Amino acid sequence: MTATTTALTWLEEWVLYFEFAYVRTTIRWGDFSSRWRYRQKSLRSVVKTKLQLVVATHERWPTYASLREDEDLRKASWNEMFKDV
Repeated sequence: MTATTTALTWLEEWVLYFEFAYVRTTIRWGDFSSRWRYRQKSLRSVVKTKLQLVVATHERWPTYASLREDEDLRKASWNEMFKDV
């Protein structure tokens, strides 16, 4: 998570990724390049690397908790709410 692929710091790389993925204030790679003062090819590489990391992390987590996990983690008040079901 903290490894870098460019001369940017790991925090700068993540800020770049989040700006690209969520903020959308800058749309063209040329604008990113002039704003960050870095080559377009390197910036695209950073975004691609971080996106691969995000997708791989997302795929490792299960979509739903199992019934046993749910029973172990939920508060007792939920059991009272659904005791008739």
